[in-house]
Amino acid sequence: MAAKGTILADHLPKNKGFLMIDGLPPLTCVSLTLPEVSTNVTTRPDQTVQSGGTRAPVEITFSIPEHHTLEVFAMDQWIRDNIDPISPTAKKNGRVIKPSGTNLSTRIWAITGAVAQSYKPDDVEMENEGEMSVATYKLMADDLTLQA
Repeated sequence: MAAKGTILADHLPKNKGFLMIDGLPPLTCVSLTLPEVSTNVTTRPDQTVQSGGTRAPVEITFSIPEHHTLEVFAMDQWIRDNIDPISPTAKKNGRVIKPSGTNLSTRIWAITGAVAQSYKPDDVEMENEGEMSVATYKLMADDLTLQA
């Protein structure tokens, strides 16, 4: 039994996680921001709250290295699929996978109905000493659900 306040050896490290989107190559995320998942809430005239019965859409932001050409072009094509005429494959499902240090414990979140909303290439900074350039993307999805 672990002592109170100690972190167990098989924790989920913040620097280990993967983003997999159906139909795209595996994305090498150097940063991945997961959303707060919430339900829609309405306020009644008597100022009490009531669940709206549905979840609010979620926003997922991530960055990939710009020199990962296959990933950057796949993301560019997905964004283009979301511009008129909208492709039937514009909405995609995926997974966020966070393995533990020993891979004995893993958290998997299912992404449902994701749309590639925007991207921003990195700026050029002449005083920079060669730091890796990344492209940042924003996805909007219908839901993010814990699976395991």
